[in-house]
Amino acid sequence: MFEEAVGNSSDGSSPGEVSVSVSGTSTQPPTPVTPVTCLPPVALLCNHSVWPHAVRYSRLRHDALHLPIAKRCERGREVFVSYGAKSNAELLLFYGFCVVKNPYDDVPLTLELPGGEVGEVTRARAACLVRFNLQLCKHAVRWKPAGLASGLIGTLRVLTADAAALATCVVDPRDAPVSSEGELLAAGALCGALAALVEQLDEGDAALRSPEGAAAASGAGEAACREAETYRLGVRATLESAAGEARAWRAAVGGGPDPSLGKRMRD
Repeated sequence: MFEEAVGNSSDGSSPGEVSVSVSGTSTQPPTPVTPVTCLPPVALLCNHSVWPHAVRYSRLRHDALHLPIAKRCERGREVFVSYGAKSNAELLLFYGFCVVKNPYDDVPLTLELPGGEVGEVTRARAACLVRFNLQLCKHAVRWKPAGLASGLIGTLRVLTADAAALATCVVDPRDAPVSSEGELLAAGALCGALAALVEQLDEGDAALRSPEGAAAASGAGEAACREAETYRLGVRATLESAAGEARAWRAAVGGGPDPSLGKRMRD
């Protein structure tokens, strides 16, 4: 990537270190200044990877920024760094690109208290959420998760429990169901929410395939369309992965067999 980036091993293929020159020329005479901490702009020239070669920088030495290499890199190949554990939404917004099969992809979810309830029941739900430090917002489902987040499950359990179960709830809903009946409702609510999001994505894809959508895409440019497609594929993979987890949860609490192998249906 850089003409002055070289490995410190004999063949350039082993983990080691590369150095990037940050020296330059100036028409002004040198002026003594107090050293300050800064972000060398040259580091921004390194591209992002979810499996980077360099995961940290060292101090400047001999007018060069040294990047310790954590995995093999053949001589002449580009050296990648990590911009952080960022989803495609963050990468697209701040850097203008997406990563195929990004392991940090997620889809945010915001939950709401049920409407049309008696005020006393709504207050009991809100109090239960506060008591166990559960939130309605800042939830997310992730691509190929090890399981649904405990905070998301706990909040859904509170939002679907009946008044009697809420009144006797003493165990953190993250760790145990509030009630057996509410557990099935909680799993079903998540299945329905995720299916609705997939349906919205389907509608968006159909709109993009329409003459009007195709015309708008052509005006955006090939690169922008490619990154947008990668983003949408990541969102779909994340939602379908989470939907599989939700259907398994529903099946485990007596909600019927997992329909994931059949035609996708809105729950």
